Amino acid sequence: MSAPNIPNITPVISIDRDDAINLLLSSIALEELGLSHILNAEGEKIQYMLGRLPGTSPPAPPTIDQMLAMNESVRQTLNTAMKNEMHLYSKLETVLGLLNADRAGTGTKSGQGTAGTNASAHPAWTATHAFAASTSNQTVEIDSAGTAIRFPDNQVLSGVMKNAANTVFTVPATGHYLVTWMVNIGLAASDFIALTINNVIYAPAMLTSSDNTGYTSTVIVPLASGSNLSVKIFGPGRTTSLFDGAGATLTIVRVK
Repeated sequence: MSAPNIPNITPVISIDRDDAINLLLSSIALEELGLSHILNAEGEKIQYMLGRLPGTSPPAPPTIDQMLAMNESVRQTLNTAMKNEMHLYSKLETVLGLLNADRAGTGTKSGQGTAGTNASAHPAWTATHAFAASTSNQTVEIDSAGTAIRFPDNQVLSGVMKNAANTVFTVPATGHYLVTWMVNIGLAASDFIALTINNVIYAPAMLTSSDNTGYTSTVIVPLASGSNLSVKIFGPGRTTSLFDGAGATLTIVRVK
């Protein structure tokens, strides 16, 4: 067997704005490819049950109960796939908006070839950013006033400050920020999760309970210097836990 070709990755990785946009577009394309494989697998599942999949057939004709169970399984998978597709579409629109903003910021050249103001005036993506996660089955005491999720793990902070409890993240300068949060948790029917800015719910980044256990939102929001960001769960008093691994993540990047 040949040895795997593992690239030499150093702790310091420098990328410019164009590289970041290309990476975002590539990630969206890979997620779309993954969804297409999932949908194809669901189609083959139906073909197998009906005995129409070339080269294979079920050991016995499926019963009505089996067909109904398969139908429910496919329905749930398609429902989740559609929600992921909507999220990917939102991400794509955000990236395309950055590309359009880049073109709009490019100035014209004079007769002597002097360039006007261009997109280099945008802050570098690596200038102000933050990433943090919760990976250890965090216990959450939900109440109607809102319980802030803690993000104590795998923190990468550049310019963005946090409080001691790892629940509040403060931006250092006025600007437009890309904020993405993800929480893996089972919610009750009356629960909801939201991004809060200075303890006020930001409606475009609020999600209500659904059949899923994974909730995610991406927004670009104008923030003033010193704005405090948190992700909170609201609902009747009860105790629950985040999933192990990627229980919750929060990403903050200044884009303008």
